[in-house]
Amino acid sequence: REEASVVGFYLSAHPLDGYGTELERLEVVPAATLFENPAAFEGRRLRLAGVVIGKQERTGGRSRFAFVQLSDASAQFEVMVFSDLLSRTRELLEGQAPLLLEADARVDGGEVKLVAQRIAPLELQAGNGGVLELRVVEPATLAALARIVERGGRRGMRLRLLLPTSDGEEVCVELPPDWRLPWPHRPDVERLPGVVEVAEVPRLH
Repeated sequence: REEASVVGFYLSAHPLDGYGTELERLEVVPAATLFENPAAFEGRRLRLAGVVIGKQERTGGRSRFAFVQLSDASAQFEVMVFSDLLSRTRELLEGQAPLLLEADARVDGGEVKLVAQRIAPLELQAGNGGVLELRVVEPATLAALARIVERGGRRGMRLRLLLPTSDGEEVCVELPPDWRLPWPHRPDVERLPGVVEVAEVPRLH
């Protein structure tokens, strides 16, 4: 967030990076594809995800509307939000949490124009996710990991740890189901010193 406030975009990581396969499961359209072949989106209702980076409210007639600029991991895009939806979601649009949007698309002058129909917090729409397997080689890393993982969390990814033993072998530890990694914090875990390998694996049963 500090990078984005200074340079205008996310540099080392994006808030959506942690959602990975959940964006695919939700059939979210990457923003960059809107610019590659605009005609393909004419008349379609799209599902997009992003973080608000700007908003301009205007008055038309007796109602207000807004142009909202958002960013996903691939590009920046803009949606128009009309009065009723704007009044219901203004608090969301002024926050920093990742959002899931449904928007109607039309092509004008070779560009995709988006009109938002629904806006909700992305984390509430994401499911319980899969399993993130971490190979950890430094014991001190576990303390840092514990500060990131939420106990009693209902959303996010479960964790499986591969830890070295004193005899040079490796032990697999699966954290309990109520210990989950919140979606936005996956990049934080991947960058922890001592985490040498990260992989998504099939869901635990």
